[in-house]
Amino acid sequence: MTSINQLKEELENRRVAKQAELAELKETILLNHELTKLDSPLYASRELAKEDNIKLDAIIDTIAESYAANGKKMSLVFGYGVIPNKILQICNAIKYNKAEEKEEFLLLTGLDEQIIEDTLDTFGSTAYFSKLAIDIIPAIEMDIIKSKELLKIVATDMGLVSELDLSKFNKANVDYQYKRAQMKAEEMLENTQEYVTTAVSYEE
Repeated sequence: MTSINQLKEELENRRVAKQAELAELKETILLNHELTKLDSPLYASRELAKEDNIKLDAIIDTIAESYAANGKKMSLVFGYGVIPNKILQICNAIKYNKAEEKEEFLLLTGLDEQIIEDTLDTFGSTAYFSKLAIDIIPAIEMDIIKSKELLKIVATDMGLVSELDLSKFNKANVDYQYKRAQMKAEEMLENTQEYVTTAVSYEE
């Protein structure tokens, strides 16, 4: 008859063996996943996009430091994809920077003032609330086709290596971004008017 101690020993041995088996199985699965990933046509584009993001982030950090030294913050761009957003953010930041620093950032990015001007002009702008005017500044319509063409040129001039994803430059998405900005501007205007009315009533 098998003793309790023998059964415990056998159980422990089986547990150790099973853990080793599971560890080997897990490592095999992970290695197979890595091999599958390397064979995927998306792998190269993903890795190249990572490189571009690192490069763009470094440029943004450099410009942001300059802005911070002058008590300013860089404007952000949303809604058109990670890399296009960053490219447009950089273009905006260079356009509205001081002349002496603008030259430095043009050299840093490989861009020139004309391509930045053309790109931002075709990109247009959404409506926004102006605290100075206490009014909504109307939107300027985007030229979607030209924006896509110019962004490709800008990406090339900046030495980006990934294929630029411009899938969000379509009418449905652009209309959504413009409508959302308009609603936000109207809400801010309404809130400001309510605040002014309340303040005047309180003073009276």
